[in-house]
Amino acid sequence: MNLFNSLDSKDPKVLTTLINSVREYFHESIEFLTKIQYEGDFNKAKLVLSYLWVESDILDFYIVSLLNQFKLDFTDISFDSDILRGVDYVEDKVEFNCSWDLKWDFGKSISILFITDSLEYVPTMLMRTSDTNKSIQITPDGFLRNLYENFANCFLIESEKKSS
Repeated sequence: MNLFNSLDSKDPKVLTTLINSVREYFHESIEFLTKIQYEGDFNKAKLVLSYLWVESDILDFYIVSLLNQFKLDFTDISFDSDILRGVDYVEDKVEFNCSWDLKWDFGKSISILFITDSLEYVPTMLMRTSDTNKSIQITPDGFLRNLYENFANCFLIESEKKSS
């Protein structure tokens, strides 16, 4: 679940493909940083944000497929889903994030958050239910199994809660 793991390949094309993918996001990341009135190291933040978005594009395949499968298989539940890119101000630092949310039954939800500090690309993936005080970290080791298992647990727990 780290963009740079793909660089273990012996094929230099992997590196140039990664670089081109990141460069494609530079313009959009500059617009985003300007919009949020980012005051830190603009060039470093532009790079970090572009890395986050490239890796989020890769994760989209797995996470959106998971959300869509729930919509297909649980036809008795009316789901709503959102995919967002954002920024959080945590204490004295800025964090960039991407989130995938599944909502149902007036207040039940599961959010998958992909977060990194604005100054260094060190991504973390978390999962939260509507009780946002609790987060589960999704580790890169056995990523899909970890994602699916925790999502299933969150869904079952969240489904048993009384609707708000």
